[in-house]
Amino acid sequence: MISREAPAPRSIGFGRVLLAVILGTLITFGIMFLLGLGFFGAAMAGSGPDPVESRSVLRLDFNYPIPEQSRSGLPSVINPLAIDFRPATGLDAIRAGLREAAEDDKIDGILLDLGINPNGQAVLGTLRELLIEFKDSGKFVWAYGQYGGQRAYDLATVADSIFLHPTGGVELKGYSAETTFFKEGLERLGVEVQVFYDGKFKSATEPFRRTDMSPENRLQVRSFLNEVWGQYKQRVAMNRNMPVDSVQAIADRLDGMQPVLALRHGLVDAIAYQDEVYDRLRRKVGREPDEDLPLVSMDRYLSYKGLPKANKPKRSGNVAVLYAEGNIIDGEGDDGQIGGASTARLIREARKDEDVDAVVLRISSPGGSAPASDVIWREAMRLAEEKTLVVSMGNYAASGGYFIAAPADWIMAEPGTLTGSIGVFLLLPNLRALREEHLGVYTDTVKTGAQADFPSINRPVSETQRVLLQAMVDSTYMDFKRKVSMGRGMSMDAVEAVAQGRIWTGTQALDNGLVDQLGGLDEAIAVAAERARLGEDYGVLHRPEYEPSPLEEILVSMSEESRIQAEVPGMIGLAHAAEFYGASAIWNEWSGIWGPLQEHPVVQARMPFVLDY
Repeated sequence: MISREAPAPRSIGFGRVLLAVILGTLITFGIMFLLGLGFFGAAMAGSGPDPVESRSVLRLDFNYPIPEQSRSGLPSVINPLAIDFRPATGLDAIRAGLREAAEDDKIDGILLDLGINPNGQAVLGTLRELLIEFKDSGKFVWAYGQYGGQRAYDLATVADSIFLHPTGGVELKGYSAETTFFKEGLERLGVEVQVFYDGKFKSATEPFRRTDMSPENRLQVRSFLNEVWGQYKQRVAMNRNMPVDSVQAIADRLDGMQPVLALRHGLVDAIAYQDEVYDRLRRKVGREPDEDLPLVSMDRYLSYKGLPKANKPKRSGNVAVLYAEGNIIDGEGDDGQIGGASTARLIREARKDEDVDAVVLRISSPGGSAPASDVIWREAMRLAEEKTLVVSMGNYAASGGYFIAAPADWIMAEPGTLTGSIGVFLLLPNLRALREEHLGVYTDTVKTGAQADFPSINRPVSETQRVLLQAMVDSTYMDFKRKVSMGRGMSMDAVEAVAQGRIWTGTQALDNGLVDQLGGLDEAIAVAAERARLGEDYGVLHRPEYEPSPLEEILVSMSEESRIQAEVPGMIGLAHAAEFYGASAIWNEWSGIWGPLQEHPVVQARMPFVLDY
């Protein structure tokens, strides 16, 4: 009886899997069929009327995480039914689009959506500079929304006029950092996290070994929060023509959350409904009250203009811009990650490319796997021996992100960039008590030697293993410092003074010698061309090169029109909202730490936490 009945559950499971596969295949083919019809219809339609009319207004919605380089918006294998299929328009494309629009006679101005802008300080800084350039061309920039998050408002202060919905508000409150400590809670569940680290400021392990911030961690957090908040207040005070002390007082009272007080204190210029703002816009661009107001999204404008242009090397010399964005992981990596193998290959190809005379490595990363960082470092060092290498830091270039920056001839950061964090750690959980005392689950092991099952999450490490793991961490930390010393021309004592896992802003890093100059990507490209003696006429090659497929162009046209006509300003897609509120970020961050333990412990060179400020 047992032998005949045992296979039954397997047949049921197989049937369910088979059904799921069939349904998934049918859904996929159905989606592709519908998209194919859309593509065929678009092709049959031929060249329609000019999609950008004269006296148009470019509507900018930056309420999504803007990557350094544009990414595909096609459904992934993991989530084929993703809610938002629009390609993630990157900073590279936005830069090209805004500069083209500044010279385009058909674009009279910009309407900037407020909302919840989830982007970091470096991205916001670049967007601010681009909007200022646009205004300098003689065109206007207005901002409007129902709600202005603190970062969205930071960007909006560049505008000539800011309009707020009657039931809206402006978030102006200051910055804070909150850490959750799991040590006692995990212990009550029977989970012991075995911690190995170097650097008294390397606080990534504190949630698993403390119940509060260490004095060192509190010091560094207070230091960089005060720095970036001071920069924020200065910008608001300058752009809104008010004293810095007034900005702090408004923030302390949360006056911006009430529209009347936001207007009274000069945070906004008028309170109005969307139709009222649109009426003002019509008058601004010289259209009649009953005329349509041609609002053009950035995605549509880029598609119309064919931007950014394809890379075309120049004989007079070229600077290649290589993008390294996301967590650093071993192997190839995925979209939005820095794969050790794939990024090393990208750098190696630039070194061997005869059309490339200088390289700018644009880094926006909180770090990750130390071995993967070392793989990338090696190729960056070899490149720097043969060609000019300049590093441009984005929102983050910390820990592993700084590791791969160290070989550069010249390092540039934004004032609000978070960098440094020269330190490493390793975590190994022990789940024995959880399994046995709380769940009644036991394991038994047969092995051929004392270390055959190492590492294991089912038992505590032995003293021999503890010494080994700490030695791995110590060795990696020493190697990290040695490579910083070699790359920056600093003594080991000088490196130790700014290391210990401590995080620095770009401004602080300039003062302590970890970076050479403050500036963005454009300045870094100019510096690379100058150091390589390329003169004024040089090409810029972006690698890897991204070009939207015809299918993505259709997705843009299908989704963009409905999105831009939304009656509630500042709305964002559910997928972007989830990213903003941290669920995806937290998962990505910690899966990078725990995942490698399935096979071997990996020393981590990453920032202590994902900052949201």
